Amino acid sequence: MKVNCHIKCAWAGFLFLASTMSFAFAEEITVGTPSRVECIRMLDELNASLKTTQASYAEQLNCARRLYELGNLAHASELVDEVLNNVDENSHLVEDALFLSASIAYLTGDYEQAEKRYSAVQDIPDSSLSAKAKVGLLHTYFQTNQFHKADTLYSANTEPNDAHADRETRSAIAMWNMMRRFSENEPYQIAWHDDGNQAVIPFVAMSPLPVIEAEVNGRKINLLLDTGGGILMVDSGIASSLGIAEIDSDEGIYAGGKTREFSYGKADSLTLAGVTLHSFPIEMTPVSWISTD
Repeated sequence: MKVNCHIKCAWAGFLFLASTMSFAFAEEITVGTPSRVECIRMLDELNASLKTTQASYAEQLNCARRLYELGNLAHASELVDEVLNNVDENSHLVEDALFLSASIAYLTGDYEQAEKRYSAVQDIPDSSLSAKAKVGLLHTYFQTNQFHKADTLYSANTEPNDAHADRETRSAIAMWNMMRRFSENEPYQIAWHDDGNQAVIPFVAMSPLPVIEAEVNGRKINLLLDTGGGILMVDSGIASSLGIAEIDSDEGIYAGGKTREFSYGKADSLTLAGVTLHSFPIEMTPVSWISTD
């Protein structure tokens, strides 16, 4: 049976949607939601201030945080590196600088550096950022398919709904429980159907987003592609019919700031034209809200 799914269908099946992760220093700097023009103005003011004043390393780090929140990651990285290269290793600034450096590396795709810097924060005795660095490591391992490295980050006795854990940690534990299910086999195993290691995947439709045909766990499905997506999303009802069980649940933030509960699951296969992907994580949620909200 072939199941059609696209954004206008109340029973839409599969979407690639983005996962989100935030490392904002909201407790120290509140930027709010400035417009693009306001962001440019604030960046210009910061850059002018740095050129005309001899800032201390503490002030440089503070400016780097602001630049990070405003999206100027390259300049923020330069300032953080200068702090780390010049302050004593026992300075109180090192912890914050390492964490900010790791967050920048993560967002710019330098996952090797992110892993090193998050681990360095974890190695600092009594670090106030240890819990956040642990979340950063978890997401870094997720992005690099190193699920096995996450095994020791949390305790098997830790529950995602622990009242003593903050929202970020509870969300991370749900992801960790999912990643542990891949301890016996590597995620995202790729099997090409020929020696060329290439696949030409035609679009079934182009509106409102590209739609492609695929097979999930052996069943033909149409997939709606979101190029900013970080994971395959599957309608809960369809996932159940495919024999995909719930591993753990969390709440996600989607387009327009909408929040919805979803569950993690593990799919066995995704076959596209010329290639099959084996053993990979998915998110499951009733997706009718996408077309009705």
